[in-house]
Amino acid sequence: MRNLLIHLLLGPLLLVAAAPAARAYEPPLEEMVKRILSKSTLTTRAIIRTRSVVFDPTGRAESASDSAGQTIALRVPGVGPDEEPLVPREERTFWQMTYWVRNSFLAVETFSTDGELLHFYINEAVQPFSFNLHEERFFSQLDVLLPYLPFVGETKTDWQEGLDRWGLQPASVDFVRASKGRVYYRLFEAPGKSMWVDRIRHLPVRINTLIEGGVRPLALTIEFGDFLLFREGEGEPFAFPRTINYLLDGRLFKQTIVQQFDANPSWHRFPLTRLRNKRQELLAAQMEGDMPKGIQ
Repeated sequence: MRNLLIHLLLGPLLLVAAAPAARAYEPPLEEMVKRILSKSTLTTRAIIRTRSVVFDPTGRAESASDSAGQTIALRVPGVGPDEEPLVPREERTFWQMTYWVRNSFLAVETFSTDGELLHFYINEAVQPFSFNLHEERFFSQLDVLLPYLPFVGETKTDWQEGLDRWGLQPASVDFVRASKGRVYYRLFEAPGKSMWVDRIRHLPVRINTLIEGGVRPLALTIEFGDFLLFREGEGEPFAFPRTINYLLDGRLFKQTIVQQFDANPSWHRFPLTRLRNKRQELLAAQMEGDMPKGIQ
């Protein structure tokens, strides 16, 4: 898992210290999962445009969001009152178009800032295909797939897929207190491995996991914040984080911002034919040895 996670390109979450568990009813894990899945919405498809900015992780970043997930300034501490903001590595920045249809279709096109296609991913619920198209810029599936998408699924299997992707297998539920007294459910596996869930709306707000295999484990934190809400009649609003931050040992190294989110767009806006043709074109090129890296 270390090799996959470490390829996350050098992306506002909570980054706050956990306090002792609050004294309140702690639901069993199965009940917690039922509560979460009961919030399923009518949204079945989406087109999402995102931009991911990569930062130099050598300076320790302060919290990238407050306890409510609201974006705050990204600063490197220790410089005084006029701290310099984190400097993005423009040569590693990329943007993406994600086409998602619940339980049946997912495609992601990853581009450089000047519009060059760097990576192509497509999965029609049978076999995923992942193509690297640039000699010097490698993307794993963990790099290109939005980590929140599995958590908008309708089934426990969807959620488990999202947790498995980051090496999590929660066994219990307790509470954790963030800054300003805000309290979250914590789906807990072991120290350093958990998911935090909003107590009211049952939205995932933070993933904590460990990258094993090196001299010591590295702590990877993924924070979901500044949620976009889409009303669907009288039902639950569909929620999706506008900001996703990635921190390694507390250092911010990537931030993904949703620039455009179209919920339930008309079918004619989905370029299914073009995407499927692109898959066949790349498969043929890979078989002929014309691909720089082939299929992951």
